[in-house]
Amino acid sequence: MNFTARRSPKRAFLRILDASAHRGEASLEVMCHPAFVDNIIRQSAYCYPRLTELEVLTSASLKAAIAERGYRPGSFLDI
Repeated sequence: MNFTARRSPKRAFLRILDASAHRGEASLEVMCHPAFVDNIIRQSAYCYPRLTELEVLTSASLKAAIAERGYRPGSFLDI
C-alpha cells in the first residue's frame, strides 16, 4: 500500500500497523524512500512523494502513535 498516495498519509500508515496487529503479527517491515529533493532526485517521478514520506515518517505525532501501538521503529542494524 502506498500510504503517501492517500488523503491522510499518517492515518493510512497507522491503518497498516493496526491491520498487522489485528493479524497478531509481532513485527512489520515497511519499505519507504524518504528523501530531500536534490537535482538527482528531481529527475524521478517519485520526487515529491518522497518529501511527503519524510514529513510523515519523522513527525513526532506518528512516533508517539507507533509507540502507543507497541511497535518500535528499527533498521537492519537491529538484526
